[in-house]
Amino acid sequence: MGEYVQRCLCAAPLPITFAFVDDAERLPVWVIGVSAFTHTGGPDRGPESLWQMQISFGPMKRRIPLRCDEWIENQLIVMRSTSGRELRIEFRFAAETDTDTAVDLVVGYPEPEGTAERALAARLESIATVAMGRIAVRLRDCVAEVYLRQPRANDLGATIFDGAGRAIVTELGPTGERDRQ
Repeated sequence: MGEYVQRCLCAAPLPITFAFVDDAERLPVWVIGVSAFTHTGGPDRGPESLWQMQISFGPMKRRIPLRCDEWIENQLIVMRSTSGRELRIEFRFAAETDTDTAVDLVVGYPEPEGTAERALAARLESIATVAMGRIAVRLRDCVAEVYLRQPRANDLGATIFDGAGRAIVTELGPTGERDRQ
């Protein structure tokens, strides 16, 4: 099995980064080509949860049933296709610092069979490499946005976002509640 690997450094603590990726229904927001990712059975997350991923590239649309085979909180999520040719999607997590998390995105795919598949695979490799890089950037940006929107207990102010995405800074009282001014 061949694989594409892309490392992403997210500016958020490990638990926040893991929780973002573990919320599988968010995948269409940051994974290029995934138009839907829906729960189809089993637990909502973790081992034995079942999902259907719909991918769209131009006119091509395909549904891929997946099962979460491995799940270790704040460390690893592995999903594998349950029918058709084997596909493996893996996320490995490691805290680089208290506020930075490295995520290795790994996509395992079957080796091409036959001359035509090998020729097509050679052409698609550069496209897949660029796509994986863009996915890593989108993951980094989405995690940073989620992290920046979370209130901090040790902050003197809280950043609240209005419906247009503009930040409104408010002062917090000594108990952590907003002043009623």
